[in-house]
Amino acid sequence: MTVTDVEYAILLARSCDESRPDMEQVYSRQARKLDADSTSLQVFVGRYMEQLPVSLRTAQTSARQWGLETLILPVTQAVENFFTRECELSQAGGLLALIDRAYLGHRLLEELNDQLRLRLGRFILHVDMTEANMVAHTLIGEPYASELEGIVEQTLSILMDGFEQAPVLVTREEPGILRPFMDQHALRVRMPN
Repeated sequence: MTVTDVEYAILLARSCDESRPDMEQVYSRQARKLDADSTSLQVFVGRYMEQLPVSLRTAQTSARQWGLETLILPVTQAVENFFTRECELSQAGGLLALIDRAYLGHRLLEELNDQLRLRLGRFILHVDMTEANMVAHTLIGEPYASELEGIVEQTLSILMDGFEQAPVLVTREEPGILRPFMDQHALRVRMPN
């Protein structure tokens, strides 16, 4: 599986949403969870999904520039493999059926980026997905979202062996390297209290 295959899976999911007249009702139910309107939720989910292949490419390109390809290859392959696993899709179908996989991918890349920043003083991503991931976590709902967090932790702990050999470098970080995804795309979705 490649980044292009991930993009293709997302494109198919989007076309499924567009061809089903009942998707407005599905998004309306999800929007009630977040105290948002269904249109802004559709925009958020679409952009959240489309950001994953962009983040994968950015991570791969940055890793190549820093000479870290072998270190991050297992992580990027794991993210790509989230889209190949055979698992039940949600009844909603479309993008919402893939949001758990995108959440896994974004969270794993976010954790990898944090580890590289702490250990090597390098970023491989240029967009901060923290707030967007919190919204996706709420959309997915408990207890499933916490189970997905457990998968992220397990996957990263298995892949951390490569980091053990990497030297810890403390370098001056460039301020403002990570731009918040939610601000960059003007995706303000209110979180419930």
